[in-house]
Amino acid sequence: MIFLCDYYNQASKDLAYSLQVAGYDATTVVINPDGFLPQGALSPFTYYVEAAEETGKPRFFNQVPVPAFWEISGNNQMARVSNLTEERARITYPEGSKARIVKSVEWLDKSGKIRQVDHYNKYGFCFAKTTHDENGQALFTSYQTKEGDERILENHLTSDILLTLPGQALRRFANRTEFVKAFLAQVFGDIDHIIFNSLATPFVVSWTMQNKGVTDVLVWQEPLGDILPGNMNGILEDNSARANAIIIPDKATYEKALTLVPEDKKHKVLSFGYAYDFKENHCKPRNAFIATNSDQIECLEALVESLPDVTFQIAAVTEMSP
Repeated sequence: MIFLCDYYNQASKDLAYSLQVAGYDATTVVINPDGFLPQGALSPFTYYVEAAEETGKPRFFNQVPVPAFWEISGNNQMARVSNLTEERARITYPEGSKARIVKSVEWLDKSGKIRQVDHYNKYGFCFAKTTHDENGQALFTSYQTKEGDERILENHLTSDILLTLPGQALRRFANRTEFVKAFLAQVFGDIDHIIFNSLATPFVVSWTMQNKGVTDVLVWQEPLGDILPGNMNGILEDNSARANAIIIPDKATYEKALTLVPEDKKHKVLSFGYAYDFKENHCKPRNAFIATNSDQIECLEALVESLPDVTFQIAAVTEMSP
């Protein structure tokens, strides 16, 4: 079983954790390249450029290679590379990180447009470089090992992907769907279940794979409009496809989906919730802080008397009091 997603965003993290807590042995596979995936998660683009036992630490923002006499400055949100008063690059950090470690470096031309993006990973090396044209459109992305050996070349205009592995002939894939399918076949062989949360590439991968009596499931984590997405209708209507069930965690979205799904297809739409990690910390002091615009707090005396172990601190923004 695998969990296939486009991006490792918060929704994907919640679903991956819920599957783990529920006891499902599902490997997370993220299609879009991400150099900061957690241990055990895979991406087909980083799989071929990172060693099985890769080592190293994330690169700090002031460790980015720059020409002599250029300056790197930064804060907790981002950093920049300057040549005198001219901005020449922007350094971005992983989402939510305050450690000032590098996720990407966007190199700018004289007019301030992005011409190349260097992508870094949690091991501190640049694993990919994306070249942009004069209008800022991405043209190619080259994925490389720590030693700088190119393994993958992705053409963003034609969608072609070239894979070059040591001792093997060059392989060409027409698009990301074919590339991901080849990766899954190589790493996992026959897959009994695919759980996916996107109607983009993950859906197409499932839809175009051979059905050997397996069951794939779409977990829909987005709002719904007044009509069902076309690909979702395909899951409901085609009984021969691998995907034959839709799970919707959000209750309101689930109830709306039931109003849009034909009566004879409602058995394919299910609801479930997430599993969250609530960690107890018994070492925390038992304090309660109340901020209020009034000095009249409902049932304050009852609260204080019923919770003798709690220290109440009250801040009331008021200039008058009886």
